[in-house]
Amino acid sequence: MACSFGKFQLRHRTVLSGTANGKEFRLEGERVGRPYDGELSTVLKSSSGPLHIPMHLPDVVAIFGYPTYSNYHEDTKDLFKISDGYEYESDIKFENGGHVKTLHKITRHSDHLSGDFKILECNVQSPELESIEPIVETFIPAGPGKINSQAVLA
Repeated sequence: MACSFGKFQLRHRTVLSGTANGKEFRLEGERVGRPYDGELSTVLKSSSGPLHIPMHLPDVVAIFGYPTYSNYHEDTKDLFKISDGYEYESDIKFENGGHVKTLHKITRHSDHLSGDFKILECNVQSPELESIEPIVETFIPAGPGKINSQAVLA
């Protein structure tokens, strides 16, 4: 049964796990977002001890994890909000040669979304992050049931 959320809040339960720079980690949490306003709130807690990478790296993976909560142009079809779930991979490349490869699985339930985000590969030396400008992601049709995208973070 698909959830109905209109312009109201939609809860999510999230697990973000994997290996970063050779060490395993697992973050879990839940919160709410406003799917049509582009707002998402998340509190993730480590169930594997102290986090050994800067938190802004998993933050980026979590931000890209839920396109359902993204605000789309009025004349654009938002396939994520009408989907019963979706899965995708991403490959984030950094100017200093580092990369993060991820797998995202989102399942839609009657009253919330479940996100299972895995960092499959991560080799990044990252300085402290002060801020991220709004992210603009462009979706490109890639055949039946497939979408490619490109995003730039500044």
